[in-house]
Amino acid sequence: MSISTTTFLNVRPGGNDNNGGGFNAAGGSPGTNYSLQDAAQVFVDGSAISAVVHSTTTQVTITGYAVAAADNRNLFQITGGTATAGTYEITAVDTVNNRWTLDRSAGTAAQTVVGRMGGARLTVGSAVTSHVGGNRIYFQKGVSAYTPSASLVLLAGVSAVTPTILEGYETTQGDLSANKPVLQATGAIANGVVDNGSAIFIIMRNFEIDCNSKSGVRGIRSSGNHTMSRFVKVTASNASGIEHGGQGAVINCEVVGGSGGGVAGQYIFDNYIHDRTGGGILGLTPGGTIEGNVVANCTGATTDGISASGIYTVRNNTVYNSGRHGINVIGGNCALYIGNNLCDTCGGYGIATDAVRLSYIAFNNAFRACTSGTFDATQLTATGTVTLTTSPFVSTSTPDFSLNSTSGGGLACRGTGYSTFPGLSSTNYRDIGAVQSRGGGVIRVGMSGGFER
Repeated sequence: MSISTTTFLNVRPGGNDNNGGGFNAAGGSPGTNYSLQDAAQVFVDGSAISAVVHSTTTQVTITGYAVAAADNRNLFQITGGTATAGTYEITAVDTVNNRWTLDRSAGTAAQTVVGRMGGARLTVGSAVTSHVGGNRIYFQKGVSAYTPSASLVLLAGVSAVTPTILEGYETTQGDLSANKPVLQATGAIANGVVDNGSAIFIIMRNFEIDCNSKSGVRGIRSSGNHTMSRFVKVTASNASGIEHGGQGAVINCEVVGGSGGGVAGQYIFDNYIHDRTGGGILGLTPGGTIEGNVVANCTGATTDGISASGIYTVRNNTVYNSGRHGINVIGGNCALYIGNNLCDTCGGYGIATDAVRLSYIAFNNAFRACTSGTFDATQLTATGTVTLTTSPFVSTSTPDFSLNSTSGGGLACRGTGYSTFPGLSSTNYRDIGAVQSRGGGVIRVGMSGGFER
């Protein structure tokens, strides 16, 4: 056996990697969550408090501390003595015989135990090492960044209902505060600061990764199906900022600075990628949707704001000051739908396509100052194209990519996006671009790769 899949592990700036570091509130008869504090609740030091493995080897007998019902479902980490080292879950308490029952055998009878129950861990790497698939690992913001020396590798979740979650918080677990904890690379880390390989059912949420301009360091790499990054900020990445293969989703994230790719995945919604010499967005797995994103000042000579490989819906995005094309369809049979996108100031075309493919259908896209022109020569079908004569944005320096009310600029994009419902008399006023004006709005396309709890 092992600790339960429903266990929450906790990391705090004042914690200790020898602490238990977690609690299973979903287990039977849960006690008090002692992982929310810095210090261990019980330190079995072999002197003032001692313990030995009982003849029933899933139990340890404590001397010098009165076992209590509040201990139940806390994690107990054995770090010394002659018992088997590891992180255990207390699954039952015996207040008469002063014993804890653990989730598995701690060794053989009479072996000595040194360890700690309760208290948070100090480093994210320690919690990751102790977790099992389906756990949540929470880490709290501190004055300084957490500095993992190797990739944090999350294990596959149990299902879409019980994914593995890595989540930052400021004050209370789950607060989704904008004041996020930071993971900072201090040296070259192969693959990524967070690297989940092909593991599935994983959520990464509400933290910042500072890649620190280290060579080849990605922010997040996750190639398995059904994975998601949300409310994650990645800075100074010289490889991919956030890269999800398979049926992966990137939602409400920010990638700023650095080179290499910005965001890659199948479902990419409401992100801000900016001020980089590397790429903006790459639709990595055919059959996905890229919608509601702002890509600004990605200025490399071969850098596209949005690239889509294969059949994709690319809708209601804003691309500003792209080094090459605003939107580039680079492979696959076609892009199913390219509509309501706003491309302003592009070094190449507003929309470019792969000449050997079936091209695409473009509806109600707006363009300004695209050096090579609005479309390349392979473009086949376009309707409702809007040509802008002045900047459509409130401010590109603040920045504020809301639509202004200037004639030939933002006004030409307000309520002019394509959105119709055949058979209905309803009138729908969708804006062109990512940022919608009051009364405008974007209807989300369903995403089979997305899940959250």
